[in-house]
Amino acid sequence: MRWLHSQPKSKYGFYLFNLDWDSGAAFPEFRIIWEEKDAAKEGPGVDATGLRKEWVQQVFLNIVASPADMENSSKKASFECTTKAKNCSIIQNHQYYLESLPSGYVVPIIPLDLPVEGFGGHLPEPLSDNFRIVGRWLFRAYVVSTLAASPVNLHPLIYESIVKNTTVTPEEVEHYREEDIIPECEYLAALFDSRTPSRLGTYGWTSCDEVKDPDSGKYTQDSCYTPLYRHEIYWEYLYTEWGSVAPNGTKSDDLVPYSRAREYTELKCKQRWQSGYVELIDKVVEQFRAYCKAECETEFLPRMTGSDLKRLVEGSQDVDIPELLREATYMDNPSSNRTKWTAEQKEALKEVLETIQGDARNAEKQISERPLNQLLHFFTGSYGPPPNGWQNSPAKFKILDLGVDVCAHLEAHTCFNQLFIPSACFNDTAKFAEVIYDSIKQSGYNMA
Repeated sequence: MRWLHSQPKSKYGFYLFNLDWDSGAAFPEFRIIWEEKDAAKEGPGVDATGLRKEWVQQVFLNIVASPADMENSSKKASFECTTKAKNCSIIQNHQYYLESLPSGYVVPIIPLDLPVEGFGGHLPEPLSDNFRIVGRWLFRAYVVSTLAASPVNLHPLIYESIVKNTTVTPEEVEHYREEDIIPECEYLAALFDSRTPSRLGTYGWTSCDEVKDPDSGKYTQDSCYTPLYRHEIYWEYLYTEWGSVAPNGTKSDDLVPYSRAREYTELKCKQRWQSGYVELIDKVVEQFRAYCKAECETEFLPRMTGSDLKRLVEGSQDVDIPELLREATYMDNPSSNRTKWTAEQKEALKEVLETIQGDARNAEKQISERPLNQLLHFFTGSYGPPPNGWQNSPAKFKILDLGVDVCAHLEAHTCFNQLFIPSACFNDTAKFAEVIYDSIKQSGYNMA
């Protein structure tokens, strides 16, 4: 099946959305056909609105707070302004709308507590309204996905929600006793993949050393299976106020008695789940589908799963080095298309890429923090491989002859997937790897 949709683009001409669905294909191929007066000047990496692919990448990076960001005082202030309306006087831009979890997935920032004054138990506008922007940028990343991919690793539930046109709730994992379970709290636990009080408040476990029995896979401490709100002694020490969930007849600064501990916990989880997640994802879904247009909703999304859409938008996080090198073109200098790489040079490149990928310290890092993915970002503008494979958007490796025997910093042209490697780097793979690390640390973009 082929679906074509054209749309005027003011004075710049128009563009076509080309959707090819081959029989037996796991997911369709979605490409932009760019048409305009001076199309010859438009190279790879430009989407239908003229945005370079690295711009899409940077937008996502700038709205995601990683755990490391919380160690930086200025970034922490921006995070607290977004979530708690604190320190906002010193913040010019509300940078963060999303956060990276230890699992690597990215979700909206769901604060444990919302200020009573001003917010009314909901995230403030325009902060919550920014999730409409997230939906638009998600669709934009999807449009250029044959050339680039979003680096943020959004939680799969978000893509399931886009496909089903409603916020999807996660599956509950049996942990607490049935009489202790509160559904909205369980949704949050599944989303965070955590039951710590720092994540779930009074629904978190009382204490847990997280030591598991190797045979059963269950935690060895009984306290891991009891929510904090069930323990009267602990509750008295918590000194918990009703805050923004104060019911009728109580004040926000009244203490919550133990007799109402479950009621308080349920109100908090319902508020956090509805205001901190559902309302925001609804806006992401709304804007993605609004940009997708009617044909997309009737012909495209109904045939997709959430995992299909996630793959189209984000691509794969894993780098297949053999495929990357097999499909690449090798040129002997920046101004030539001749292939004069020696077998030894190709082997040296393969060895250093495998060394970087195999570093055990990188295994648990998120995609934007893995050196090999950072190298891809350095010369392609994307942290992941092209979703449709390197054969459709091959890397171009060129030898840079500096005239001196020095393995200097690498250079790149992201619009054309080009990486320039000084010839001396092939003489010492350890030095080559060191230069790659230094190059990606000091990388930047020149948008001339």
